[in-house]
Amino acid sequence: MPVRVTKLLLITLMSWSFGPTNGQSIKALPVSFSANLIYLNIPLPDNDTLVMYLDTGGKNFMYKSGLKKLEIRPTRKNLHSRVHLDEIFLQNSIPVSYKKDLYFLNDKDNRCDGMLGREWYANKIWLIDYRNQQMFAMESYSEEILSISATIPVSFRKDTSGSISNHLPGVQVVIDGDTLSMLLDTGAQAQLSDQATSAFNQSGTSSISFIDQSTFEKWEQLHPDWRVVKGGDTSLRVAEDIIEVPGVNIGDTVVGPVYFAKRADQNFVVMSNNFMDQQITGALGANALSQLGQIILDYPQQRLLVLE
Repeated sequence: MPVRVTKLLLITLMSWSFGPTNGQSIKALPVSFSANLIYLNIPLPDNDTLVMYLDTGGKNFMYKSGLKKLEIRPTRKNLHSRVHLDEIFLQNSIPVSYKKDLYFLNDKDNRCDGMLGREWYANKIWLIDYRNQQMFAMESYSEEILSISATIPVSFRKDTSGSISNHLPGVQVVIDGDTLSMLLDTGAQAQLSDQATSAFNQSGTSSISFIDQSTFEKWEQLHPDWRVVKGGDTSLRVAEDIIEVPGVNIGDTVVGPVYFAKRADQNFVVMSNNFMDQQITGALGANALSQLGQIILDYPQQRLLVLE
């Protein structure tokens, strides 16, 4: 990104950070990044920190470690009112979820205390700066001030009245000349095997993209030169293969290489039929989105903006 654009963006963000400016405001969030996966770090009154994993493709969950920090016993019932998450968020100037759902999930992920998913992202505007590892909540923005290089439609499932009924975002990409509909999934992740660690020069938990088995096998047949790591993703009971796709068109921007982990076709059939506005074949993760540098995910306008 040219230096002049970087300075312009920083000046704009700084001017908005301290409150409304000409009807616009922006709030820097207390986040950390790891392998382009995003974690929200929320200070608690006892000087502890509640760490929530941010995932546009997920739901709102609290893990055992999070309930322990908040001194709440696990239950199958909705925990939202018991946890007082809105109060904690508002005390720290963090946006709250539009839907007051929060359930216990017995997840053993020791990196975080819970997940914030579609209910938290919905109806808001987010600026994700992968380049500088920052994230902002925005009330509005001026297209005249920001240098926007691409505007990409984002779709949602709607009811008969045209209102959004599910806030899982869908986006179209072009790979090898084929237009594919995918879940826009900032939280898609893989556990890399030793072989994948060596191949990708990255270890442990990594951001990833997903593709259904049918498309994966088609790519293998058409492009034997595309590198495949057998059993590269060990996050499931049975390790799944990972394929290296040299280029993915997101709007007019080509990013790559992008690694896709194989998943059973049925996963996306079920998701498409129940949560999406169209049939999807995979999920576009942060390993691809991060290559765009800085993006605005605008839920009200149903679009993804790529900043220059």
